[in-house]
Amino acid sequence: MKRVHELNFGCFNTRRNLPGDTGRKRGESNFLGAFTRQLLNVQTTPCVFGRNFSMPDCGVADLVLFMCNGTDDSCLAKPDMISIVAYEAKLTNWRRALQQAYRYRYYADQVFVVLPQERHAPALMNRKCFQQFGIGLCAYDASDKSIAVLCNPNFKGALNPKKREKALHRFATRVRNLRETREHFEPFLQRRQMIGV
Repeated sequence: MKRVHELNFGCFNTRRNLPGDTGRKRGESNFLGAFTRQLLNVQTTPCVFGRNFSMPDCGVADLVLFMCNGTDDSCLAKPDMISIVAYEAKLTNWRRALQQAYRYRYYADQVFVVLPQERHAPALMNRKCFQQFGIGLCAYDASDKSIAVLCNPNFKGALNPKKREKALHRFATRVRNLRETREHFEPFLQRRQMIGV
């Protein structure tokens, strides 16, 4: 069984908001793509992911993973076995990334800021900011394709359970509308009774 699947959440590309000359630069997008591929390569539990996941009043997360914790059977049995992990990737501005990532805490179980390995030092010096807001910090090294977790998020669970349920509802609705075979998504689809889909 394939353990990783991508969903398109139908959100617009936020780079389109920028002027034409700036909007064509793809450095951050390429960085996020390389990080995503490496993250999914090491993923051991079944998961579904999507880029540009938008939630009202919570911004647009660069990457969101919906993961089935434990065995496929345990996902079917318990509603809390699906966890939401959100990522915000930036090439340089860790303060802006932290600000954006904090908004994802309202619906995500864990949130991480991702920076390039060669540019993570200023953020690491301000580790207390990340700990204060409960946000993790990752450094991605594109040369050897490694991910280092520099600071773990110090919270478990979303700040707003209703927003978390809305995020799960949006996810389950998108899975339900897929044209491809659904057997791969059964651990996630079984949860639809609990989130009203």
